Amino acid sequence: DLKPANLFLTHRADGSPTIKVLDFGISKAALVGGEEQALTQTSAVMGSPSYMAPEQLKSSRNVDARTDVWSLGIILHELLTGEVAFKADTVPELYVAILQDAPPPLRQRRRDAPAGLEAIVLRCLEKDPARRFANVGELAAALGEFAPPRAQTSIERIMKIAGVSPAARTRAPSSGTTAMSAMSAQGAPSA
Repeated sequence: DLKPANLFLTHRADGSPTIKVLDFGISKAALVGGEEQALTQTSAVMGSPSYMAPEQLKSSRNVDARTDVWSLGIILHELLTGEVAFKADTVPELYVAILQDAPPPLRQRRRDAPAGLEAIVLRCLEKDPARRFANVGELAAALGEFAPPRAQTSIERIMKIAGVSPAARTRAPSSGTTAMSAMSAQGAPSA
């Protein structure tokens, strides 16, 4: 259930910023009458609609790390544009949009976004989970081009935890960092 409300900005001992996931509500098992209730039922829908992946809408049993990649893509889109990628007047219409509509290109809402960053967000929002990044380590590696130098240690830690080989990471010249700095200077919501 990744969503902005569950992500908290805090600071490490050295003063550098870090984001922590602080709500694990869906992962808690409910006790009913002294017996443990099944956490995920075939018909249960669990999550926050705007951040739910297509496969999560179809069946909460079909979620894996790629579902989190979808949610992170939605969050990243929102951080950069100030809007969620899919919008509708009702929850059923939102579900249909997530299941059927193509995500809006990032640069449609944020013209100064680098093409490479738009490609990363669109890959996160692929309807077919097999076409997304396999895990957050791969996503972190891809975002490395656009991250400031101070983020490199975190990226390497995420890749290691996710089991992503350092060879999978290619770092382009600092054009991404320059582009992100320019976007921040022009009023992009900051991450």
